Amino acid sequence: MYDLGRFNYCAGSTCKKGQKTSLSWKLDPKESLSDYKIVVMCGEEVTSYHVHRNILAVGPRRSEYFVRLFQSDTEVTEHKTGKSSIQLEEPAACAFPLMLDYMYNQSENLESVLTTENAISMRFLASYFGVEALFDDVNKFIQKDLIYKTAPAYVTYADFHHDEKVLEAARALCADNVCNIEPAEMALIPLKCFRDIVCLYTLNHGGRDIMSSHIVAACQEHTDDVDQETLLDMTSIDKMPAIAPKDAMYLFHLSLKLSLPEISEDGSTLHERCIKAMAHNWLSIVLPDMVSNEDCTARKGYHDLSSDLKVKLLEAALCVAGESR
Repeated sequence: MYDLGRFNYCAGSTCKKGQKTSLSWKLDPKESLSDYKIVVMCGEEVTSYHVHRNILAVGPRRSEYFVRLFQSDTEVTEHKTGKSSIQLEEPAACAFPLMLDYMYNQSENLESVLTTENAISMRFLASYFGVEALFDDVNKFIQKDLIYKTAPAYVTYADFHHDEKVLEAARALCADNVCNIEPAEMALIPLKCFRDIVCLYTLNHGGRDIMSSHIVAACQEHTDDVDQETLLDMTSIDKMPAIAPKDAMYLFHLSLKLSLPEISEDGSTLHERCIKAMAHNWLSIVLPDMVSNEDCTARKGYHDLSSDLKVKLLEAALCVAGESR
């Protein structure tokens, strides 16, 4: 082995021996020789990223947005100022540095940073900035991650970013798994999306009264957004032919509040179906001392009814009691 000497270019300087720093937007702009700045505005919060044109516009993970910007022959403001100012909503603004990491590190494995919560935001950024490689990698993650347990979250995030393709897939998955998803989780979905899920739902994906618990949870979560048309659509007899007794009193009061039709020739109104369901639960409503305290909400709802409605309910309860003898 020959003695060829040691590298000593940094001798006497501030360089640390053996120091190897990869190019990154996180470095001090003077150290990294940054030649461009991206300013992300999110509400009142402003964040600056000191980046490099060659990273943004060259290579397999390049951004077509910045390729066109940097290669433009026109005198655009960004060319003069060396800065782009971009307005993003909070989810996308939070995911923006993850996109930069992906572009700077060609071996970056997205599996370690992608989650159900940020995947749609990353897909949005990939589309907005034209990063095809990122778009493809995020899609691979979503293909594996989108299951019935994560479907409600994907509906919410896809709706926020107006991602129609993912929204369509996630809504269908929710509709097919109504019996497997907890009503409290489904209720967090925006009401207009929940309404679409109910429209997609078919009875072969759950029991005849499974939908009533989901509808009650959604209406309680979005109290101010439920109107007559929405409730009529969500509680149609083809989607909810039966009502779980524990849900009937809430839906009954809601139908009264929104002035839904009370009588039909075939007994299909929400009003009539609620009375039928409550009649099967008449002991816990009318004679609370004979049962547990689990149905206190239903009993309170009974006491709030008018005398005429109490009579109607009692008549239905007597019919049920007679049939059960």
